[in-house]
Order: sequence, then structure tokens, then C-alpha cells
Amino acid sequence: MIERPQAGQIAVSTAGRDAGTKYLIVKVLDDRYVEVVDGQKRVWNRPKKKNCRHLLLVGMAGRDLQAALAEGRPLRNSELRSELREQGAEERQEGDR
Repeated sequence: MIERPQAGQIAVSTAGRDAGTKYLIVKVLDDRYVEVVDGQKRVWNRPKKKNCRHLLLVGMAGRDLQAALAEGRPLRNSELRSELREQGAEERQEGDR
């Protein structure tokens, strides 16, 4: 069963020159494409359009970010970077167990 991406999920790019980059999905455009941001190169007001087949879904963002996305509230790039950093730390801790 293939998991469908949704706003608020964290994903890693698997193809293209941005392969390995961690993103936050901010909008699902259709069955094939989503808009993603990373808070550095792809900032909140300039999301990247990405093919869903080129993303590996790795988790969900924190409740605060999910609530902001649901309300349509803009996020600060520092919040995005912080959330993606925290997600990476959680993955490393799980791998140590």
C-alpha cells in the first residue's frame, strides 16, 4: 500500500540534484505533485514543486506546525529549519536503540 503525502509530513528527496534533502510538505497540488520547503534554499514564500514519486515520507511535523498549516498561517523559515533539525535528531536516536 502506497502512503499518500499530506501537508505537514516530512519527506526526503530521492531523485534530482536535491537528493537527500529533507523537506516539509506544505501543500498537496494533486495526486502527483506537492509543494515542499526546507527553510533555507526553498523558503516559505518560494516552495518547490516536487513529484511525489521522488519523495520518501519519513514522519510528521510537530503539532504546532501542523496547526499552522491547517489554519493557512505562514511559517517562519527558522521554524521550518528547527523542525527539520529535530526530526533528524529523532531519527538518529531511534537508530541508536
